[in-house]
Amino acid sequence: MENDSLQTSLTWLHGVLRGKIGHGLDTRVLEGLRVVHAEKGLMRFDLVVPNGVSDVDGNWHVGALASLLDLLGGVAIFSFANRIITSVDFNVSYYSTAKIQEHVEIESKVTANRGKLIHVVVEVKRKGNGEVHFLCYLLFKDRSECRHDYFYRHHFEPEDELERKVAIKAKRKIQW
Repeated sequence: MENDSLQTSLTWLHGVLRGKIGHGLDTRVLEGLRVVHAEKGLMRFDLVVPNGVSDVDGNWHVGALASLLDLLGGVAIFSFANRIITSVDFNVSYYSTAKIQEHVEIESKVTANRGKLIHVVVEVKRKGNGEVHFLCYLLFKDRSECRHDYFYRHHFEPEDELERKVAIKAKRKIQW
């Protein structure tokens, strides 16, 4: 069963990287990402920061970085918990900037499991000297506990299923 959750999380990530699932923004922020190591609750990645995520000064845009951190935290969670859960707390420490075309290493690791709450740390370091650029702490909560689960609806449900649910809710005039 452990390998199933790991394989499912890697399959989902591969689908996002190819643009088959998720949104264009997801594909854009993950462009060029390579999985270096994958095990239950621990993922390591290699990335050359793509041009498409640049701010006006040629640095990695903080919004694009935040999207990447949340996505990779979610991938590590699914490999660990074999279920979809939602990020409810997101904290990033910015130690230094990363330039476009800079080579970075990313580690996403489950650090605590309290049943319905799971803590993940995502660390982004400069390749070569290991200087820490960003450190992200995420707290995820079981999605059954969350009223509005945007991440699940937009990343894991098939599009036709989502459209069907939207049509049904529109007919009933029930808001999400």
